[in-house]
Amino acid sequence: MQDTIKDVDAREIAAGRDLRDVTWSNVAAKHCPDLYDLLYRLLSSDGTHTTLHSIYRMFDYDPATKRITDLKVGPDILNLAETLKAACLMFLRVADPFARAFSQTGIRARIEQMIERFDSLPQNEPDASVTANFKGSAP
Repeated sequence: MQDTIKDVDAREIAAGRDLRDVTWSNVAAKHCPDLYDLLYRLLSSDGTHTTLHSIYRMFDYDPATKRITDLKVGPDILNLAETLKAACLMFLRVADPFARAFSQTGIRARIEQMIERFDSLPQNEPDASVTANFKGSAP
């Protein structure tokens, strides 16, 4: 990790810019649009970009009174474990063809180890939802 940090620092100095200035979604859309569409857009959707559906989830609405009854201010972690597992699995499955296409034979065994590790994860996570709400009452 320290070698990677030194490498990135050296690249920043050589380029005369901070890599945090890079808009990575633009880089991904230009240089690897298939991965961008498969991974980023699929899994970030309204978690990253506001949509009508994401706004709808921020409120509890009572159709009888036609009023908003609650504001959800905590993070929405419903299905978070499943989303993270899906992202990991897609990345692992895409990494092998990438490694073959670019002759990265040294990492293929590591990819296989990570797939085996992924397969050993529990399949039924306990409910870990902890949500704060506007009224301060338990969910």
